[in-house]
Amino acid sequence: MKSFFWAMLNQVGSHGVNVVLSIVLTYFIDPSEFGLFAMVIILTDFSHVLTNLGFGQALVHKKEVTIDDYNTIFWINVLMAALISLILFLTASSITSFYGNPKLYEIILIIPVGYLFSSFGLVSQFLLIKELRYKEIFIIYVTSRIISGATAIYMAYLGYGIWSLLVQHIFTSFLIFLFSVIAHPFPLRLRFSMKSYQEFKVFSFSIFGNETTNYVIENIDKALIGKFLSDVSLGLYSRAYSLAMLPVNNFSRVVDKFLFPYLSKSDFDLSKLKSIYLKWVSAMSYAFVPIMFGVIFFSEDFVHVVFNPKWFEMVDMMRVIAIAGIFIAFAEINTSFLLKLNKAKELFRINLMSRIIIILGVVFTVKQGVIPVAYSLVVTNFLRFIFVHFYIFQKLQFSLRKYFQAALLPILLSSFSIFFILSLLKLFLVQHSELRLFFSIILFPISYLLLSNFFNSSCQKMIYKGIFNIPLKNN
Repeated sequence: MKSFFWAMLNQVGSHGVNVVLSIVLTYFIDPSEFGLFAMVIILTDFSHVLTNLGFGQALVHKKEVTIDDYNTIFWINVLMAALISLILFLTASSITSFYGNPKLYEIILIIPVGYLFSSFGLVSQFLLIKELRYKEIFIIYVTSRIISGATAIYMAYLGYGIWSLLVQHIFTSFLIFLFSVIAHPFPLRLRFSMKSYQEFKVFSFSIFGNETTNYVIENIDKALIGKFLSDVSLGLYSRAYSLAMLPVNNFSRVVDKFLFPYLSKSDFDLSKLKSIYLKWVSAMSYAFVPIMFGVIFFSEDFVHVVFNPKWFEMVDMMRVIAIAGIFIAFAEINTSFLLKLNKAKELFRINLMSRIIIILGVVFTVKQGVIPVAYSLVVTNFLRFIFVHFYIFQKLQFSLRKYFQAALLPILLSSFSIFFILSLLKLFLVQHSELRLFFSIILFPISYLLLSNFFNSSCQKMIYKGIFNIPLKNN
């Protein structure tokens, strides 16, 4: 159980540090510069996906790994990073012309340094995940982000603007690489094994295809906003998206990352797998759904209290994106179970088909503005949610009625009851954003715990018993 605790703490801690740092940086850096940086990050983060090609997950999935496996994956990562860097150097002018912003050119030439550093540390990072050493991962990621973030804040204070964000990005990659290699060194050889490559290939490329579609979906809105709207619009939207999706990253994805190595280590029959699935979904629902409702309800007061006025326009964006985030989270949790069922190819096909709809939604709404784009994410991710669950229910022989009654109904009743109570509080504190936010933060968890107990939430009982009652490895 310690492994899951540290996995969750790493996710929450890393993103918590990022949120605090980004809020501080907004006082020194304008939305237009955040938007400009977001254009570049879209490219560089996709390069991370290309660099790995899914081989890291294959390393986690394989029961017994060899020195040849380590080295083969290491050199694949490094060679892919070098190739992508060269491609970016050669296409920097074209990318700059696409966005119509000459400031991008120098940034595109420099930022590949960050994922070159990342490629050197990927094998060590995945070995730490394979061994469920999440405490060390937590220390590595949080320490790296604090050091690089403090550096960025100091540079922003001195007036370096977007270059502060650039240094933060590259310095974070370097520190994570350095600390990961120190935490889990492995015997590096100038060796490439075709046998290892062939063993990993099918599984890896299926994962890569799935991650590529995930990445395109998560960033197509930002790429098109940067192209057809303005730097300011993209800066506001990217901040709103990162804040609204923070609970999604902290709950659904950490569960998914933890589940994959856990399920890969053991053999479960269909009945046991169904039981584990229901318990994980129920517990995530218990912790996650009310928080997303909280994002919708508290976003106006939060933004008005924490940010300066030039960021106030992102309130409505946060609310709408949070609704989409609920559907995204419950769709993503199915990934580990489909991989456990050896459905990597099917997972890729499902995501590809369902997410074409999401891309089309963004394409057809982007010229109308960022709010229509956000609404398109709600509609299209709801359709994806339905599609993915229809497939997983078939494979697990699971009923929709049982899923809804056990995992969602008590939580929805509790959440709606809370927000009715807090809405009444808001009426009495109309002119005081600070007081509304303060009392809501205090009353929200207390009232939720009481009401979920009133509705006899089985999720609450499972968490109180030790989370899921599943025997996990202690690290």
